[in-house]
Amino acid sequence: MLSADGRRRGIRSVNALEQHVTELRKLGLPIPERGRLTTDPYVLDFERVRVDAEDFLLDLRDLPATPNVNRLAALMARWTGDPLLHHPQVERLLWNRYLKGRDTLLKQVRAADWESLPELAEFLDLFPDDRASALLRADLARLDRKRLLVVEDQNIDQIVDILDAYDCVRVTDLEDWERQLRDRRNDILSVNGALIDLHLTDSFRDHDGYQIADWLRRNTEIPASVMTMAPPPGNLRQESTVQQKRYRLLQIVYKGYGAFNAQAIREAAAQLTSDEDAHVRDRLGATLETALFHARKRLSYPSPEHNHTLLRQCEGDAAAAERQMKTGTLPEARRAVRDFRDAWPA
Repeated sequence: MLSADGRRRGIRSVNALEQHVTELRKLGLPIPERGRLTTDPYVLDFERVRVDAEDFLLDLRDLPATPNVNRLAALMARWTGDPLLHHPQVERLLWNRYLKGRDTLLKQVRAADWESLPELAEFLDLFPDDRASALLRADLARLDRKRLLVVEDQNIDQIVDILDAYDCVRVTDLEDWERQLRDRRNDILSVNGALIDLHLTDSFRDHDGYQIADWLRRNTEIPASVMTMAPPPGNLRQESTVQQKRYRLLQIVYKGYGAFNAQAIREAAAQLTSDEDAHVRDRLGATLETALFHARKRLSYPSPEHNHTLLRQCEGDAAAAERQMKTGTLPEARRAVRDFRDAWPA
């Protein structure tokens, strides 16, 4: 019971309980007499009073065989918490009818288009210890998982294990890449980012991973980074700036030699897929740099002097887009980069 100051107060005696019930009766609530034992509860006569929990059960019974999500959302909105947690002094058996109704609602939700129910996550959070809710909560978590293309020839299992927070689409080499492009293209195109082994052979002298990065650049908006064992640790900007701009790479990340650098690999995956403001702007920055790189390359033919005016205009537009990308809102930043690419196609 809540006091005037909003704090919960325990009922210290049977007489105090009777006094509270008397006050409620004066307000018109039809509370019947309880039994003779002091442990007998007061139970409302549901024929004479409307209770939201009973209304929930009535509305649940009226659901059609295939209810629409709006009716399911309305039923979920009737709940504000788990009664077993909020009313531990009430005998559990008294809640069974309503909890069974809650379980029936969860079954209806699972059979419906529950992915389009934004209210579902909040509803499930009301029942943190309930198994039926936990199953749907796990499904929601899987929906929220980002999808990552992982291209690795020798250590694919170890890399995917490190990236256990992601749904990984595996590619083992260039031949497998071509096969999956042919047979599972939708899986490739549905990823949020790509983490690509640079070499894809036993030798450190090849750069086959760039072929996959270039395909992604030319045909998709999917951001990519490449991994390598060969160079020293770090984001190898001095050595690889040109390649990063050419292939729209966020990083060339050192993945470790002998033992994998799990932290670096996970950080690279986060930069590719995260919705955090800084990561989104990193990806926009890579897109802008690549667009400018290829525009400069095109405008430099047959010579920079030939297209001098256009080249200066292009660089001025890129600088303006970069300022907007760094200081504007995310929608403004996205629009600035998109407008530059539209004005100066590669």
